[in-house]
Amino acid sequence: MKKDYKTIFLKKYLLKRSTNLAEQSEVLRACCVLAYADMLTAGKYLLYKRGVKNNGLREKIIKGFLYLLNKKKYCFSRELIDEVVPLFGNKGTIKIKKSNVFISAYGLAQKFVNMSFKYFFVFEDDLSKYKFDFSECDCPVDSVILKSLEKKWKHPWSKLEKDEYIEIQDTIKDKLSKDKRLGELPAIGLMAYDFLYW
Repeated sequence: MKKDYKTIFLKKYLLKRSTNLAEQSEVLRACCVLAYADMLTAGKYLLYKRGVKNNGLREKIIKGFLYLLNKKKYCFSRELIDEVVPLFGNKGTIKIKKSNVFISAYGLAQKFVNMSFKYFFVFEDDLSKYKFDFSECDCPVDSVILKSLEKKWKHPWSKLEKDEYIEIQDTIKDKLSKDKRLGELPAIGLMAYDFLYW
């Protein structure tokens, strides 16, 4: 069988050339690094991103998340998000440097966990030993998803608290229930919305 060089190229591009695709633990970690970078994409997080590089917070969060993921047997749950929140610090609100810009630990944790599961799904063939359960996945919440829901939300994704996050997921569930394009996507829970509407 001929190797799919296009797929290999895309995987190496996304996961970085140094990632050994045959080593599943490396692919798993690379997915988390990608999710972490997605969480820090907005320009206003640049100061926070620089601070993370200086104090090793990224590594602490990824290491803690991988431990929790193993403990939860690679199943998505909102309880997992709750357990990841403290990895971002003890305070619910994180102030960036001395500016008035703030973000919520819950907003960051949901994006990081949800994007990690999205990448785990995309690279599922390279992560077969982990036996992920995607059936209860939520949709990663970002500005694109919030805009697609056609409702004015109190906070942007980076400032979400748990109650508003749950309301957003309930809205997504309702909208998905009316969508005829689902195909195989119900097997990945509310993450299907991200593939259809992002």
